[in-house]
Amino acid sequence: MKNLSIFGRSLNNPIVNTISYAEFIRAFGQYVVWIIMSIYLYEVRGLTYVDVGIVALAGGLLSFPASLAWGSLVDRIGRRLVGLMVPTANIIIFSGMFFDIFLGGPTWILILFYVITNPVSSAQYINDGALISDTTEESDRVEAFSRTRVAGNIGIGLGLVIGGIIATFNYSAVFVAPAVGSLIEFILYFYRIRVQTVNE
Repeated sequence: MKNLSIFGRSLNNPIVNTISYAEFIRAFGQYVVWIIMSIYLYEVRGLTYVDVGIVALAGGLLSFPASLAWGSLVDRIGRRLVGLMVPTANIIIFSGMFFDIFLGGPTWILILFYVITNPVSSAQYINDGALISDTTEESDRVEAFSRTRVAGNIGIGLGLVIGGIIATFNYSAVFVAPAVGSLIEFILYFYRIRVQTVNE
C-alpha cells in the first residue's frame, strides 16, 4: 500500500532531521535580527531610512556573487566542512554585533557585520540543499525540502514574537539568540552530519 503519511520516509532520515532542527534554530535567531537592526540603526544610530535601505541592499547584492562562490566551495571542500564553517563565522558576527551595541561601539563596524550576515548565512542554505539532495531519493526530496522549510517558518514566527519582546527592553540582547543558536547549529553538524555525499 502506498504511504500516505505527510512525513513519509524523510522522517527517518537523520540528515533531514538535523537540517530541520538547524533551520528552526537559524530562523528563530537570525530572521528577527535583520528587522531589529533596521530599526536600531534608524532610531539609535541616527541613520536615515535611505541609509538603512542602502545597507540592506548592499547585503543583498553581495549575496549573489557569494552564493555562486559558496556553491563551488561546497562541492570542492565538502558539505560537512562548510556546515561547520558557517556557524563558526556566525558566532563571531553576531557576538560582534552584540558587543558593539552593548558597549556603544563604532557604527561602521556594526554596519559591516550587518552587511555580511546575508552572504555568510546564504552558504548554509546552499549547503543544506546539497546535503538533502545527496542523502535522499529523488521521490523524497520535495517532502524533505518542505519539512525543512516548515521548520524554518515556525522558527521565524516564534523568533519575531520573542525577539520583538526582548528588543523593547534591550536591543543588544536580541543578538544573543543567533550567537547561541549558531553554537548549537555547529554542535548539531559536528555530531550528526558525518557524510559528504550519498556515495560515501
